[in-house]
Amino acid sequence: MKKINLTRGFQALVDDEDYEWLNQWKWYVHITEQGNQYAVRDISRKTGKRGVIYMHKLILSKEGFVTDHKDRDSLNNQRGNLRLATKSQDSANKTKYATNKSGYKGVYLHKPGVWRSRIMIRGKVIDLGLFSHPKDAAIVYEKATVKYYGEFARI
Repeated sequence: MKKINLTRGFQALVDDEDYEWLNQWKWYVHITEQGNQYAVRDISRKTGKRGVIYMHKLILSKEGFVTDHKDRDSLNNQRGNLRLATKSQDSANKTKYATNKSGYKGVYLHKPGVWRSRIMIRGKVIDLGLFSHPKDAAIVYEKATVKYYGEFARI
């Protein structure tokens, strides 16, 4: 494993075999609104406009899939940490939203004192039930996410 220096003091992890190839370009850190950090570099488009390419997508990509970081560390671009995923599988590997009030992924306040558990499968919302306590709703969500998403499940 080697490290490629990015801007703002960040570093991306890459495999030894990819280091020389990737280090030929100037990489910088891109921080999303959600706070995720990615290694990116500038590219020129045929239209003449500037674009960016993500390091993890350069290492592993396939049309119709997204590149998922198994450990959710978006600067760990070692091949063993990257996998192809559908958008649905990639979403399953995300943490709960910052606006989440229940403290659990997939659990929402339905009305005062009642918590709803839901999961999205292939673009369809599946209602998992209503519960008195958010922890009970979370347990049902966790079982469903393991059933439907397997290795992509993020509990």
